Amino acid sequence: MDLRDFLDRLPSYRKSGRGSYMAQCPAHDDKSPSLRITEGQDGRILVHCYAGCSVHEVCGAVSVDVADLFPPTDQHYPAFKRPKRDELDDYVVEIYEAHVEQGSRVSREDKERYRQALLRGGKRNGFVDEMLEAIT
Repeated sequence: MDLRDFLDRLPSYRKSGRGSYMAQCPAHDDKSPSLRITEGQDGRILVHCYAGCSVHEVCGAVSVDVADLFPPTDQHYPAFKRPKRDELDDYVVEIYEAHVEQGSRVSREDKERYRQALLRGGKRNGFVDEMLEAIT
């Protein structure tokens, strides 16, 4: 669906600035235009009701699925992969050590997270005893 198709589903609308339109919101009893419709740079149809109606309510009122507001694409995005435990431990160690180096205060909980990360990481790199003595 393009912007013109969406606008044609509204009872009335008017141009309001560069690439923007105002209309009475079909999702509530609107006396004056409170619905702004614009097209994003990527072709998405952006809908905002200043009275607080959600995009789902607006789309439902004009019999449009929210997915119709997005241009078709053949681009696929890879799934987000959670970092592995050892990567998280490395982050904890780096962040903790950076805070200590800067002289920031470190909470008891953060010290414990650091200690646990070292214990798990120590199995990989063998320096756990030395570091644990330094923080206790």
